[in-house]
Amino acid sequence: MPITRGPLAAAGITLTGSIAFVLSLQLKQPRIARNTSSFGRVLARQEVLLALVANLALVASFMAMEVGVVAQLGHSMAGVAISVSSLGSLIGGLLLGNRRLGLGALVATMSVVVAGTALTGFVTGPLQFVALFAAGFGFAPAMAVLYHAVSRGVAENVAAEAFGWLNTGALAGGAAGTALSGALNDAWGPGGSYVVATALAVGAAVSPLIARLAGPVRCALLLTATHRISTPLRRQTTRVLSATRGPTRRTAGRRRAGVDPRRPTGIDPAGRRR
Repeated sequence: MPITRGPLAAAGITLTGSIAFVLSLQLKQPRIARNTSSFGRVLARQEVLLALVANLALVASFMAMEVGVVAQLGHSMAGVAISVSSLGSLIGGLLLGNRRLGLGALVATMSVVVAGTALTGFVTGPLQFVALFAAGFGFAPAMAVLYHAVSRGVAENVAAEAFGWLNTGALAGGAAGTALSGALNDAWGPGGSYVVATALAVGAAVSPLIARLAGPVRCALLLTATHRISTPLRRQTTRVLSATRGPTRRTAGRRRAGVDPRRPTGIDPAGRRR
């Protein structure tokens, strides 16, 4: 495909997707309360900051690896190699994107990205395509967990700002990864690009562990993994179950003895302590 047709094809795909997204919107959108918090305050949420850092590092790693692939394989095979990695991301997203993955599973999926990225710089031929597939396989599930954690951890009125920060992190990561990888590629060849790509992938993989050391990952990954019931709902469920079980053995005995089961033990009907 000539170079001039590539941007036209990308523009056509983007336009088609945008039109499909607009047509899928409902006529009556739900009203969301106005965001009254100060700008950037949502970054104080642990799950938002974690997703921002991990998202930036993941995208930067992929873009850095892409520069190395182009430098090593040339324009003729680089497109095929990158498409293999994209196919792995698609399959990984379809298989694991709808599952409730916890903190350990998030680190495991990012570790697959680390392994695939590192192997891409060491192997050649068909094995390199397998490594690229593995690097892409863990990409989409990790992103799904991070975005789901943010959607569950923030209120609706700040969700737009939170996801805006995530998109900003992805764009910044793509630009930084491409620039840094290009500089190292000029200095040390494709190996420099693979080294920085692997280092960025490692940074993304350890970021959840660092966040966990700083404290529990609130309202996000651990809650997603176990699907725990919130405390108010759990208390309400306990009250309902207690009401439907009937009187306990102690309450039934006090009723047979003619004592009001609601009155504390040791107090007579006149209110005097016995």
